[in-house]
Amino acid sequence: MCSHQSLISFSHSNANELPFVATIIDSIIDSERKAFLVDYIKALPEKKRIIVSLYYYEEITFKEIGQVLNITESRVCQIHSQVIKDLRITLQQREQ
Repeated sequence: MCSHQSLISFSHSNANELPFVATIIDSIIDSERKAFLVDYIKALPEKKRIIVSLYYYEEITFKEIGQVLNITESRVCQIHSQVIKDLRITLQQREQ
């Protein structure tokens, strides 16, 4: 599979010749990013995975998640914040 950098370089160098290339590359990058996120979430420890899944997929509040997991709302918030922080760092490292 091509790296993001080679795809981006290709899109910029040929953008005038192929105006749809940027759209195709954006779609590929979006698909790769989504696949990465799915794998990232699957690899999380169970409690973190449950929190992310309930919050983003089921749209349940931190308070409700805390009740389900028998932990405080503030603890759910802390765990969620740590997951997001770790994810941002991982994404930054991955895209360099």
